[in-house]
Amino acid sequence: MSDQIKQIAERLQGLRDVLELTPDEVAKSCQLSVEEYLGMESGEKDISVSALQKIARKYGIALDVLMFGEEPKMSSYFLTRCGSGVSVERTKAYKYQSLASGFRGRKADPFIVTVEP
Repeated sequence: MSDQIKQIAERLQGLRDVLELTPDEVAKSCQLSVEEYLGMESGEKDISVSALQKIARKYGIALDVLMFGEEPKMSSYFLTRCGSGVSVERTKAYKYQSLASGFRGRKADPFIVTVEP
């Protein structure tokens, strides 16, 4: 398991602990199976961005907090220069680079996804 996936898994577990929820409650509220959620929380299962988005939206937190561990701060505009977006590599083949990771209250989460052949 990569360090980044392990960190995301730890943030998922931390969120659940802070909200005092069981794995069953989180899985059910986000339309995931308990086994799937526990696999994500342990870092043993690949964590899809769509699953992270479901969890983030359900519990009212920014996707960036789960993916990168950083709370967005900007509210009027945010500039991402070429090649400088916050990135996470979930698997060897996929690299996600956030284009608006510092912008608070955004309506969408723009990413560049690089797929290595």
